[in-house]
Amino acid sequence: MIRVTILNPERKVFEIENVKTIFDIMRVLGLNPDAYIAFIDGKPVPEDKEIEDNINVDLMQVFSGG
Repeated sequence: MIRVTILNPERKVFEIENVKTIFDIMRVLGLNPDAYIAFIDGKPVPEDKEIEDNINVDLMQVFSGG
């Protein structure tokens, strides 16, 4: 089981099973991978990063403006 916390715009926590990569998490949650940065232990990780069970992943939405 992987615990996923979406940090913004509002905090949401999910527990997900049977995923292998950060990209899989985003697919399961219906999120656009280009719109989020994933963090494990406070460090950014790429979406193709393979992950193990019992890990916490934080997702932060990327905002841009002009």
